[in-house]
This record gives sequence, structure tokens and C-alpha cells, in this order.
Amino acid sequence: MKRRTRLCALAAAFALLAGCIPQPTPPLHSKGEVLFELQKSYGIEFVLLSSEPYDDAFVVNGKHYVAAPADDPDFRFDVYDLVKVQNYGPIPAIFPEKYHTFGSNFIDGHLKRRLLRFCAENQLRCASDGTEIILPAEGWEETVTLLAGYLESLNGSFPFNTGQPPYEMFSIRFRHEVYPGVSAWESQSFFDWGTCRFGFDGEEMVSALRTLGERNYAAVTFSKALAEFLDASDISYKTDLPEQFDDCTYPSVYFTIYLPSEDEADRVFPLLDTFFAEQSKTELPPGAAKAVSLVTIIFRKSDESTLRELYSPFHEEPPYLSFQAEAVQARVLRGLFPKPHGENQHEGSNIVITDDFISGDRITIDGDKIIVEGGGETVVVDPSDGGAGASGSSDTESFDGSAGASGSNSEDTP
Repeated sequence: MKRRTRLCALAAAFALLAGCIPQPTPPLHSKGEVLFELQKSYGIEFVLLSSEPYDDAFVVNGKHYVAAPADDPDFRFDVYDLVKVQNYGPIPAIFPEKYHTFGSNFIDGHLKRRLLRFCAENQLRCASDGTEIILPAEGWEETVTLLAGYLESLNGSFPFNTGQPPYEMFSIRFRHEVYPGVSAWESQSFFDWGTCRFGFDGEEMVSALRTLGERNYAAVTFSKALAEFLDASDISYKTDLPEQFDDCTYPSVYFTIYLPSEDEADRVFPLLDTFFAEQSKTELPPGAAKAVSLVTIIFRKSDESTLRELYSPFHEEPPYLSFQAEAVQARVLRGLFPKPHGENQHEGSNIVITDDFISGDRITIDGDKIIVEGGGETVVVDPSDGGAGASGSSDTESFDGSAGASGSNSEDTP
């Protein structure tokens, strides 16, 4: 056993020692070798127009060239001949490993030309290199499908038929304007490293953009309506709701509703119940299910109080938007206004929670007792008996059942 231990220690020492021995720096290519590598990769002759040293945090030696095809000197592109350092692992090496890399953005330059041409022919707004495309409000689905087919068609033409990858351009970012002020952004890779072919699944991207658009639309319209309702109802709150969502990839919104007293809670919750009842009349698209993590309502007594309760108004199953005022109020009151054991917050109350987030179970709050019925069994949790989880506030489950979304006594409120 001791021998085995000594061998392991010796192996570890050699592993560390390898990083303490200076490594030779691989040489860079000569200009002739640079031209040879380019011709080998793309099958045509090139000329070097200029060169300069290249500096970077992970580059110990390098050169940056500007090159062009011999028969098209106006088409200029960058070539990088670099020696980099590799310094991974929990203990950085004193003398990290060095390795030689060589690449060019010749393919990238041709992609930029083609993408900008595609955008111009289809009257699309796009970034200067064509990798961010703003889709039209009408017919955007056809535009995405058309671009997918266009990129696929490039595989039969030079230089995309050389099997060489791009140097930097690997994806396109689409922006779909759901309605004025609300957009959905999504990125799509268009190069397959396994087959070295260009293109992407147009139908899959259309579906993803549609879902994100529906998600953002549901979250934004609900958030604006809630802010207007809280203002009109003289309910104290604060929110990070922006005026515009046009550049939001993930339009998350927090609402903090202040309940300084139980009397205020008794006034606010019936109003919220009425508001949600009106909102639920609006038929939401399937993408609204993805808005679960976008809108969060936080109930607090004040900014100074560390007690809080969270509620997510959206759900992953229809109806996507719901609010059970009685059940939510009971939970909030237990979290914000905890009472000594044995003293009921609502004398004689019997509140049944039947929302879909409880996997078919029936939960009844009867005074201080919590009764769970499901699977042919009934479990009663009573704080007076020292029952686990009977405090009325959970750190692992919110009103919509999402893990880690609810809990009192937390100071990391957004």
C-alpha cells in the first residue's frame, strides 16, 4: 500500500514538474509556407499584401497577414499565424504548453459577401457582416426558410465546397419583431463541423422564433397591464419594467408588491383576483408556457424586511395564466406575518389548492394543518406536532411549483 502511495505521489510530482520546465516555442511559418498552406486549403494561388506582428494575452508569437487571391487582388482577407499558450487545470503551469495555429477568414469574407447580397435582394436590414438579420413583420417565416435554402445551395460553389470551416462566422442572429416594441432574438449555427457543410433547418428556426415571440409577447403585455392595474388600484409596488423591450433577448420583469399589514393584504388580494380573472379571458398562445421564468411577483412588507414570498403568474400547462387568491393570500400571510404555533391566521379557514403544479395531488390548508391527498394516501402535517415543513414557508417550492422560486427569510431579493 505504501509503495502504491509513493508511486502516485511520484506521478503527481512529475505532472507538476512538466509545467515547471520551459517548453520550446514552435516556429512560425515563413511567407512561402503561408502561401503553401493557403493554396493547399483552397486550391488557388494567393499573394501576401502586408504583414505585422500579432499580440494577444494568449499569444507568445504571431503574425497577421493581409492576403488576396492572385487573380482577385481586391478581395482581401486576414491570415493568422500564431503560437499560443495552453494553461488549463487547477494549478497554472509556470511554463505552459505552447502550440502553433494557422487560419484565415477567407471563407468568412465570401460568406459576408453572400449574406449581404441576400439581404439586399430581399430588402432586409442586417448588420455590416450580415450575421444579424432583422426579419420583416410580414412573411418572416418565408424569409427564414429562404435563407436556409440559400446557405445550403452554397455547398456546391467555391470556396464553400473546399471543406474548410469559417474562422469566426459560425452563426446568424435573427430578430423577429413580434409587435412594435417587443422582439424575439435567436441565434442559429449554419456550419456543421461533422459534415463541413453550410445550412440549417429552416422549419426548426421558424418554430423557435415563433415560440420566443409568443413568450415575449405574453410576458410583456401582461407586465404592462399589471403595472397599469397597480397604479389605478393605488397598490404600493416597484418594478424594473422597461419602457421598451425591442432589444430584449430575455424580457424578465420583477414586481415587488408591498403589504405592510394584514389589512392591506385583505384589500389587495381580492383586487388581484379580479385583475387575473380579466386577464385569463385573453387566449394566450402556446409560447406563453415559456414565460414561467420571465415574470415574478414578490410580496414584501417593506424594503427593510427580509421576509418575502414569490409568485410566478405563468404556468407551463393551460391555463397559462392563473391566480388563486385565497391560496396565495394564505401562503403570503404565513410567510410575511408568521404567528406562534397554535395560533391560526384564519380561524376556521379551509383553503383547497387545486392548481396543476401539484402533480394531481389535492392540498388543503385547514387552519395550521396542511392536508395532502394523492395516490390513495392522505398525509396531515401539523406544526403543533412538530411536523416537518409545517412552517408555512418553503425554500424549495413556489406557488407554481418551480424549484427554488419561493421562500421567506431571504435577503437576496432582486
